[in-house]
Amino acid sequence: MEKISFCINTAKNELEYIKLLLKSMDKNLRYDNHEIIIFVDSDNQGTFEWLLTQKETFPNLKILKNNLPICYGYSRNINEMFEQASNDIVSYLQSDMVICKDYDKIVL
Repeated sequence: MEKISFCINTAKNELEYIKLLLKSMDKNLRYDNHEIIIFVDSDNQGTFEWLLTQKETFPNLKILKNNLPICYGYSRNINEMFEQASNDIVSYLQSDMVICKDYDKIVL
């Protein structure tokens, strides 16, 4: 079975949105073991640290982080996530989205 690389872009003050998105993925994805790549560009809410606690629930979670004092910006974030993706099918999501039931089955 093919797998999807989910690439998720974040911004400041979006920790609660990311939590909702990951909850929707945990609840609504039909298949396990999809790759989830999250780029934390600018963080002032402990998003990176919280994501580290989610590795047990999402074992294929890759967390990329901007360590510079300024934002990379969406284009650079997207490029870095896509370079890290190991699957042929990539689904780009913003952190303030949620996914519907069987999203992965429909995409595949």
